[in-house]
Amino acid sequence: MCVERGWLSTGGSLMHDGARKKIAVLMGGRSSEREVSLVSGSAVARAIDQTRYHVIPVHITQRGSWERMESLYDQDHLIRTFHDALKPTRLPFIPYSDLRGAIEILETTDIVFPVLHGPYGEDGTIQGFLETAGMPYVGGGVLFHSVCMDKPLLKSLLMHEGIPTPRFVCIREAEWHSDSVRQLEMIQSSLTLPVFVKPAALGSSVGISKVTESNGLREAIIHAFQFGNRVIVEQGIEGREIECSVMGNEDPVVSTVFGEIKACNEFYDYEAKYVKDSTLIIPAPDMDEVTMERIRMMAAKAFKIAGGAGYARIDFLLGSEGPMLNEINTIPGFTEISMFPRLFMAEGMTFGDIVNRLIELGLARFRNQIQTREKI
Repeated sequence: MCVERGWLSTGGSLMHDGARKKIAVLMGGRSSEREVSLVSGSAVARAIDQTRYHVIPVHITQRGSWERMESLYDQDHLIRTFHDALKPTRLPFIPYSDLRGAIEILETTDIVFPVLHGPYGEDGTIQGFLETAGMPYVGGGVLFHSVCMDKPLLKSLLMHEGIPTPRFVCIREAEWHSDSVRQLEMIQSSLTLPVFVKPAALGSSVGISKVTESNGLREAIIHAFQFGNRVIVEQGIEGREIECSVMGNEDPVVSTVFGEIKACNEFYDYEAKYVKDSTLIIPAPDMDEVTMERIRMMAAKAFKIAGGAGYARIDFLLGSEGPMLNEINTIPGFTEISMFPRLFMAEGMTFGDIVNRLIELGLARFRNQIQTREKI
C-alpha cells in the first residue's frame, strides 16, 4: 500500500481516508493579469464546499513567494487597479524565488486549485511544478496550458487539424529590430485591415490593439513587444463574438448555452472586460441549431487535441465564413459574473456546483495517473 496525499491506493483502487481535505487556492502571481487573478481566486475560495474541504487562500507575489491570505478580494479591486494593470511590463527573470512558503503550504495540502491568469500560471509552469511535487491540482496538465497560452502554436495546431481560425502572422523581436520594414511588408501582403496585434503569450486582452489604418501598424507592434518578445498579428473578422464553456476530462462536456459579447469599447479589451459595462448576452440570440452544433463539435475536438482536462472557455468569431475558433482560455475569468461559470449556471448549476465539480475532476485525473503508474 502507498499513501498519496491522503488518498490510499491499493490494488489499483483508491479510497478516501475520511478527513476533510485541505485545498490551496493559488492567486495573484507574477503576470500583468495578477489583479484579475486575485478577484477570480477569491471567488473560487468563497465557493468551495467547506464541509468537504479546508480552504487555504494563497497569494503568490510578484517575486514568486507564496503567502497565506487573511482576506479576499472583490470585483471593485479591478477598478481600483485598472491603470496599474495596463502598464507595459516585461516579466523579469528571477534567478531564485523564495519557495519556503510554497514548500510549507504544499506539505500540508491535499490538492491545489490554481487560479493564476497569464504567464507563470496559465502557461504550464505552475502545473509542471505541481507535477514534479506529485501534487493533485485542478485543471489541465502542462501540455494543455502551454499549447493554448501560445497563440501562434495553438493556431498552427488548429489549422493542421482542419479547425477554422483567423489567418495570422507571427513576428519575433529580433527579426523586427533587424528589418521592421520587411516585417511590415510581409504582414500587409498576408492580411488585410483591420487586424489585431497581440502579445503572443498573454491574456485578458492586455497589450492588444485593433489596427484599422496602415500607419498605425508599426506603433501597435511596438506596443505589443513591451509585453513579450513575440507578437501575433491576426486577421480581423467582421462578425459576432460567441463563447462556450467546456468541462470534463476524457469525455468533455460543452455547454448547451452559448454567450455573446457586445463590447462597449471598439473591441473587447481589458477595460471593456473588467471596468466598463460590456454586455454579456446569455443565451446568445438568433443562433441556428446547425451552427451551434458545429461550434460544439469544434470546441470538443479542439479541447481534446490540445490535451485538455478540467475546464476551459473557448472563444469563436462568427462571420460570413461561418464559425472560427479564436482562443482557448484554460484558466478563464472565474467570478460569478464571468462567462465561463455563467454559461453552466444558465443550465441550472450553481457557482458552487461548478467549483466543486472542477475539484472532483482534478482528483479524478490524479487517481487515473496513479492507476496508470501502478500498471507499469
